[in-house]
Amino acid sequence: MDINTAGMENTVARAGSAAHGEAPRLEQLVVVQGEWNGWRTAVVHAVDLESPHWLQPAGAPRPLLHAYVPCSAIVSGEVAHDCGSAPHRLHVCVLKKHTAPAMFETLARMADAQATAATAPWPVVPVPPLLHPRR
Repeated sequence: MDINTAGMENTVARAGSAAHGEAPRLEQLVVVQGEWNGWRTAVVHAVDLESPHWLQPAGAPRPLLHAYVPCSAIVSGEVAHDCGSAPHRLHVCVLKKHTAPAMFETLARMADAQATAATAPWPVVPVPPLLHPRR
């Protein structure tokens, strides 16, 4: 499926760009990419993003925000993958320039917490999910 990125970003902005200082909303849409420098993008609900974390892919100038999302949760667009079996998780990149500031800050805090937990020399209590599943 071909998509118009500019049109998609406008849709994302209308659907839930939280103003600075406002908490992100569950229905907010987030643009994701399969590769940090890829041209294919997709839109998913923020609530569908799982395990935000920092990763520096080969060739990337710095660690970038990544997460997992079920392939069945893609609202529009596409992330290249082989979807031969039941729904599965895709590893996606969330770029700051395509994400509402409040949402990016929230996801970055979650990724920071995960990184801290992974390197702590003592047991760390898991951070409760900030975004609750849709009903």
